[in-house]
Amino acid sequence: MKFNNFKKGILVGALSLMLLTGCGAKEVSYQDGTYKGEYKDFDKHGWKPFIEVTIKEGKIDDVKFDYKNEEDKLKSADEEYSATYKKVAGVTPTESYAKMIEDIKEKQDSQIDTVSGATGSTNNFKTLAQEVLKNAQEGKTDLTVVEPDESN
Repeated sequence: MKFNNFKKGILVGALSLMLLTGCGAKEVSYQDGTYKGEYKDFDKHGWKPFIEVTIKEGKIDDVKFDYKNEEDKLKSADEEYSATYKKVAGVTPTESYAKMIEDIKEKQDSQIDTVSGATGSTNNFKTLAQEVLKNAQEGKTDLTVVEPDESN
């Protein structure tokens, strides 16, 4: 494929624009502290998702995510549930949570990739993370309670 000067100019211009657009991205800063969030209600299966995000030196340093039932037992600790879930989804809750946590720490943002086999959990994670990270921008460490999405 032969490029004439006009085509070269268009290509260089487009690449320059893409680079300049990326440089203009707004960097979000978080205030150090621990930020917690949970859904207001238990879902139809008796679980309530929750998250705890620790910010150190303005960055997401540690994240805990799981579901609890009315007896405060964790979904990730339920071996029978995990085995069944692994057969159906190809991943255990613990494995999917670890992927989400790794992704948010890498991206430093709540817009993580959806974990295959754990779409509902990923959506709950994103929703909770987004809400607590808003608080982390303002240094509000009160528990964030989120209305559940009826589709999950």
